[in-house]
Amino acid sequence: MKILTPAEVALRSAMPERLGNIAMFTGRMLKWDAMRMEIAGDTIASTILGPMLRAPWEL
Repeated sequence: MKILTPAEVALRSAMPERLGNIAMFTGRMLKWDAMRMEIAGDTIASTILGPMLRAPWEL
């Protein structure tokens, strides 16, 4: 099996689209910390960025 794109490159390529959707959903601008891979200063947007798990699953 040939891997076309390394996982980190794929993640960083998809993140702007995901952040744009979260910004549109929340109605506000986001500050992205690329080194930590997290949204800075917005707990609601950070919650949306994380995985949505069905009960009884949790992390």
